[in-house]
Amino acid sequence: MDVEKIIKKYPILLTIPPHRKEEIKKYFGTAPEWLMDFLSVEILPPKTVFIRSFDKADMIYYVVDGIYKAIDYRMNGVEYVFAKFSKTYSMGAMEVLMGYSEYLATLQSINRCIAIKLNRQEFVKWLESDNLAIWNEAKMMGEYLLRQGLLAREYLFLPAPERMAKIFIQKYEQDSKDGKLLIKLSRQELSNEVGFSTKTISRVINLFLEENLIKKHKRNILINSEQYLKLKEKVEKIVSTM
Repeated sequence: MDVEKIIKKYPILLTIPPHRKEEIKKYFGTAPEWLMDFLSVEILPPKTVFIRSFDKADMIYYVVDGIYKAIDYRMNGVEYVFAKFSKTYSMGAMEVLMGYSEYLATLQSINRCIAIKLNRQEFVKWLESDNLAIWNEAKMMGEYLLRQGLLAREYLFLPAPERMAKIFIQKYEQDSKDGKLLIKLSRQELSNEVGFSTKTISRVINLFLEENLIKKHKRNILINSEQYLKLKEKVEKIVSTM
């Protein structure tokens, strides 16, 4: 398939970064021309749940712009963020290839996202006629599972301060402007991401303030470029000994 035709058909795709356009080409470069008739594009506002666990897995989402997260819920109903994505994956494809009829996880946009959508029936029809597409799906799925496995192993052994520092580093690299990052998350939202109690989160924030790793700006957290480098150094020290 000529991927440029997809981009021309949906002008909103002209706004995405060049490296994300290359990711579209990786997925749809070998697709048959008829598939274009079954593709659609949706803009997902921030905090939009576009896949919900246990819902019928009847749609594949290729998020080609923006950042989104995978959510699980603990026994007491508290939200737990176990993965974040800023790269294009075929979300919902794993369920199809494994023969599941329902989604296994909940996915929610963090900022404004753009998604290319394809229904399950046509996705299966495409893969059954395209060996290169199956190979690419297996490769991308393996990359995703390996990445998540490595992150999970690292997180398992990271103490609360280093785990929070790692999250702050990721946010800085994704969202900082003019060398500064303003984090507008509540203690509970940080708890959901870090995986520790709000009491522990408060203790770590106070520790970071004492060590000048962060600053308070009204009710928010402010991180400058110098503090970002200090946070990286803090994480690298403990990771190198693991």
